[in-house]
Amino acid sequence: MVSKKIIKKRERQKQMKEATARRVSPLAVVSVALLVGGVCLYLVLAPLLAPQNPLTAWDDRWKTLPGSGAPARAINEVKEAYAFAAHHPEVTDHLPCFCGCAARYKHKGLTDCFVKGWTTDRYPIWDSMGFT
Repeated sequence: MVSKKIIKKRERQKQMKEATARRVSPLAVVSVALLVGGVCLYLVLAPLLAPQNPLTAWDDRWKTLPGSGAPARAINEVKEAYAFAAHHPEVTDHLPCFCGCAARYKHKGLTDCFVKGWTTDRYPIWDSMGFT
């Protein structure tokens, strides 16, 4: 037979095991808190710290886009297309547009769908065709 002392000792050991199993390590709490804080900080700061693509960087001195209503694509994509056409007409001049504007509006290349002309300060004058 097992003595009462041994039974009590085993019960205490069992209780200690259960208490230890339920207790969360302070190191685990701190680690999870740091991880969550780091992820939140990254989500907030990443867009601010990401380098802008120089090919599609929007110049804050430019006027707002000419379109009204909802654009055909997400507004950031539309702004990037306008910015690319303004920064690199040497590329977009040689790209055709497939909407038929060459025959109707005498557009010579894709640049004409986005940029009507240039101000004396070399800022683009937007064409609303690229908005849609």
